[in-house]
Amino acid sequence: MMTKLFMIVVAGLLLQGIVPLEVAAQPPALVVVEAVSSGELREEKEFVGTVYFQETSLVAAEVSGRVTAISFEQGDRVRRGQRLVRMDGALKALDLESRQAQREEVLAELSRVQRELNRMRTLFEQNTIAEQEYEKVMFLASALERRVDSLAAEIAKIREEITKLDVTAPFDGVVLARRSNLGEWLSPGAPVAELGRFDMVDILVNVPVDVAQALTLGQSVAGQAFGRALQGRVAAIVPKGDVGTRTFPVKIRLVNEPGLMEGMEVRVFLPTGEHHQGLLVPRDAVVPGPMGQVVFVVRDNQAKMVPVNVAGFSHELAGIQAQGLEPGELVVVKGQERLRDGQPVRIEQ
Repeated sequence: MMTKLFMIVVAGLLLQGIVPLEVAAQPPALVVVEAVSSGELREEKEFVGTVYFQETSLVAAEVSGRVTAISFEQGDRVRRGQRLVRMDGALKALDLESRQAQREEVLAELSRVQRELNRMRTLFEQNTIAEQEYEKVMFLASALERRVDSLAAEIAKIREEITKLDVTAPFDGVVLARRSNLGEWLSPGAPVAELGRFDMVDILVNVPVDVAQALTLGQSVAGQAFGRALQGRVAAIVPKGDVGTRTFPVKIRLVNEPGLMEGMEVRVFLPTGEHHQGLLVPRDAVVPGPMGQVVFVVRDNQAKMVPVNVAGFSHELAGIQAQGLEPGELVVVKGQERLRDGQPVRIEQ
C-alpha cells in the first residue's frame, strides 16, 4: 500500500516537473540526521601539535662500580623505585670493613688516653706536673675524639654508597634508551638509562599571536588523535616566538591515553577569540555544493539542498547563515556524500 502511494506521489511530482526523473527513480537514501540549533559560537581553528613526554630523565649512577646486572630493556615500562642496574659492591664492603676496624682502634686508643688524662688532671691539680704536660694529653684526647667522629662519618657515607649500588627508576615511566652494558665500569654521573614519564603528556603546538593571546592558563582544550577525542588544559604559553613563522609555542597537558607516543601528530582545536551568534549545525553537516557550501535538510522525507555561509567552526560545530533554515529542523550529518536535491531519504533510527 505504502509503495503504491509513494509511486502515485512521485508520478504527480514528475508531471508537475518538481522532481527530476533521475532523482525520483532513486531509492530512498539511508541518512543520519541531527537538529539545527541556535546560540553563540566561539570560533576555533584546528592546529597540528606534537606529543612529548611531560618529563624525561637521564638516570645516572651516583657512585662508581662495575655493572653486574641490568633489569630492563628499551621500551619496558618501569615503576618508581624499580631497580634498573646493580653494581658490584665488593670494594665498598671491604672499604667499610677497613673503616670500621680503624674506628675500633681509635676508640681503644681514645679510651687509654682518657684514662691517662684523668690521671694527669689529678696530678696537675696537685701541682705535681707542669701545665704543658697536662695540656699535651688533653689535646691528644681531643684529636682522637675528632678522628672517631671523622671515621663515623666515613662509615655512614660508605653505607649510603652501598645503598646506591642499585640504580632505581625515579618515577613511573617507560625506558626510552639503554645507556649501560653488563660488565661496564660506571663513574658517578654516568647515565644508565633514559626514562620518559608516561602518566602525563604534553602537546606542543605553534599558533599565531592572536590565538596565543586568546588563551589562558588552565583553559580546557579539545583534541583528536587516532580517531579518539582528547581533553587537556593549557599548561604554558611561551612568550618567545619563531621569527620566521611568527608563531608562539603553546603547551597543552593531558592524561596519557593508550596509544599516545612521543612524536606523533595530534589535532588540537583552539579558540581564536571570535564569537558568532546564529544557527549552529554539526560540522559534518556542511559539505561542498555546486555553488559553495551547503547542508541537506530533511523535509517531507526528501533531502533539500540549502546554501549556507559558514561564519566559523568550533570543534564539532559550525556556525552558519542560511535563508529558510530554522532551529529544530533536521540536517543530514552522515550519508550525504551522494545525495541530490529532492532525493527521497530514510532516517536511520
